[in-house]
Amino acid sequence: MILLVGRAFIFVYISFGVNPVFGQSGCQTSYTNMAIDGNDLTSVSGPSSSCCQHCQQQTGCAASTWTSANGGICWLKNDTQPLYASTGAFSVILAPSADQTYGLKLVYNSTNLFTDFEFTTHGCCGFVNSVDKNTATGSGLIGIQNDKAYIGLDNVTVLPWNNTHGRNSVTLKSLHTLNSGLVILNVDHVPTGPGIWPAFWTSSQSWPDSGEIDIVESIWSYDHNQMTLHASQGCAMPVNDSKYFTGSFGRNKNGTAATDCWVHDPSRIYKTALKD
Repeated sequence: MILLVGRAFIFVYISFGVNPVFGQSGCQTSYTNMAIDGNDLTSVSGPSSSCCQHCQQQTGCAASTWTSANGGICWLKNDTQPLYASTGAFSVILAPSADQTYGLKLVYNSTNLFTDFEFTTHGCCGFVNSVDKNTATGSGLIGIQNDKAYIGLDNVTVLPWNNTHGRNSVTLKSLHTLNSGLVILNVDHVPTGPGIWPAFWTSSQSWPDSGEIDIVESIWSYDHNQMTLHASQGCAMPVNDSKYFTGSFGRNKNGTAATDCWVHDPSRIYKTALKD
């Protein structure tokens, strides 16, 4: 399930693809001084130049990492991730064949976003008042501009200081459910500022037992994306996970690193690509 929480004007295009299956085709990509952690099928002694051929001949092999230990070993992998920096290592990834690439399954855009998503009014998020489709349409919180869907919030109404809820806003939840795949969100503009909470999440019917992935989320004047994972039994990452990504852990109230899957994206996404 995709939960799109509207707290600002957002121009949206979302597409979904199924996972590719790696086949016995040529090696497409190579990485110097990079290794793939875990996911080992087997190992074969030999020079780095032989790893691609060994992987092609091994059922289920998607990639390989060569290390210089013991004269050279090709570690054959059943996955291409996670990559991390490792001096002297050499990794190659098999190219999928034509019938094993990602396939487009679902597209949400201006033609179907407001029909294939449910307008939820139970108020999942913050102090805002999530409204139904008719109210959102009549008050200009949603619409189509230049063949693109936009989602907004009320930035005109002045509310009493003791009001029981905040401004009108939009919360959308997809009618389709997925259990895997590649999700691509194409957004033209997401502003920042006081009272703004743009978000793009995947969630589940049984929360948090089945988990939640907060892909895009920002509050107020944050210029960095904040990615968070939720799970019923907790979610913990070792401190050295930083070798797998360029972000940084969020901070607990006492200032220590929050390794419970709360990560700051360093790309300053709201300061550059998504902000006017």
